[in-house]
Amino acid sequence: MVSPYSALIFQTMQWALWVVAVLRISCAASVSLPPCPPAIFTGFCHPWELRDGGVACVADTSPGAKITKPSQVQCVPKKNGGDQYKCPSWLPKMCQPVYNGPNIVGLAAATPDLSTLVTALKAGKLTGALSGTGPFTVFAPSNEAFAKLPKSTLEHLLDPKNIKELDAILEYHVIAGAAVYKEDLKVDQNVKTLEGQELEIKKTASGQVIVGNSQVTTADIDASNGVVHIIDTVLMLPAPAKNIVDLAADTPDLSILVTALKAGKLTAALSGTGPFTVFAPSNEAFAKLPKSTLEHLLDPKNIKELDAILEYHVIAGAAIYKDDLKPDQNVKTLEGQELDVKKTASGQVLVGNSQVTTADIKASNGVVHIIDAVLVLPSPAALPVLAAEIMV
Repeated sequence: MVSPYSALIFQTMQWALWVVAVLRISCAASVSLPPCPPAIFTGFCHPWELRDGGVACVADTSPGAKITKPSQVQCVPKKNGGDQYKCPSWLPKMCQPVYNGPNIVGLAAATPDLSTLVTALKAGKLTGALSGTGPFTVFAPSNEAFAKLPKSTLEHLLDPKNIKELDAILEYHVIAGAAVYKEDLKVDQNVKTLEGQELEIKKTASGQVIVGNSQVTTADIDASNGVVHIIDTVLMLPAPAKNIVDLAADTPDLSILVTALKAGKLTAALSGTGPFTVFAPSNEAFAKLPKSTLEHLLDPKNIKELDAILEYHVIAGAAIYKDDLKPDQNVKTLEGQELDVKKTASGQVLVGNSQVTTADIKASNGVVHIIDAVLVLPSPAALPVLAAEIMV
């Protein structure tokens, strides 16, 4: 027999479930939500916490709402489930995020210390792009930052015929697709810029933010389409990496190798896309060869013999760094035969009959490791003069 108390409890539970369902339906409806009062963006929610699909639950959504304490607002970013969040009953209304401030270009134009940047954006015809939806993160050099550049450099960049160069510099100051605030930063990160190359950003234990060769002087300036951080130095693009041949040509201790590459007509091949790994004998390595051997190899009529030796120093299709090596591996060379490469417990790298003296020299089309001996082909019968004289 069901007691009156049990029936009452059952009815109460049904009523409570109905109330919760109604509240959830009213909270989840996001089509006709009123805009959030701008006050929620002055200390409670970042615009981009909500703009990407998060929600703000506020008790009062009227335009003149006075939001003064955390209990009156709850901000739930998308990354915390905001796109599926249900407002609690004690904050029964959701609102759509809005931001009444200027976009990044408008913000810069209204900031006296960014007037040179605005001039540059106009010269580079980038004002339209940075007025778009975004979100963007812009590291904005101050007027003082631009003043550090030689006057001739700034004039060069602002010259209309150098617009591509200017645009590359400006786009290197922009991250597209994210509004990155100071609190979002880790101790160290590399981020891809709008220009395409990566930019290193560090945050110190004291909260100082270092961007490339500059320091952030004013962080987290909100704009309607992202965030601006003012920096004290113009970011300069990293010098383009040299290809393997150019790198060797600029390394005094590889001058004999360059002579050999030219004699073997291999400079074009090693200037190609790659990637390549080159074990580059130093001048001292070549000096270990009998003088007659080197003269023999550089003689034009022996070009096939020279090419075989040089190609035995190259791995095609991979840029292999010291960290990639196992204790022992056999790798196929461009010449076709295999080469034994070992890494000892102490980190020493042994390549055939040589030792790496300088590892991991990065090139645009691969990596170079300088070695202390010219590598001997494992089939001496094929190259009798070289094999006999190297092994003396």
